[in-house]
Amino acid sequence: MFGEEITLETKPVDPRDLFRGDYVSLRFTINDVPLELFPNELKSQESFYRFKDKDFYAVLKKEGDYYIVYVDYQIDRYFIPENTGKELEDLSRKGEL
Repeated sequence: MFGEEITLETKPVDPRDLFRGDYVSLRFTINDVPLELFPNELKSQESFYRFKDKDFYAVLKKEGDYYIVYVDYQIDRYFIPENTGKELEDLSRKGEL
């Protein structure tokens, strides 16, 4: 294995892909970026952006007087053995996943 192993806190959901089967859709707390960490020049925008020639995209969504910043890392689907989705969903609801 290369690199440093990290553990991410998730917020699981249990959907199904008709072509690829059951998977767990993971929402990571690292996807939510505190606005004070977001570049000032982008704070007043409400769209997708490429920042400093990097593949960095965010959606700024205004809710009331606040913006929500979300970063999509494309690691949000974990495919699982067929017919195990319900079991994992139940474990998640109990906080045992």
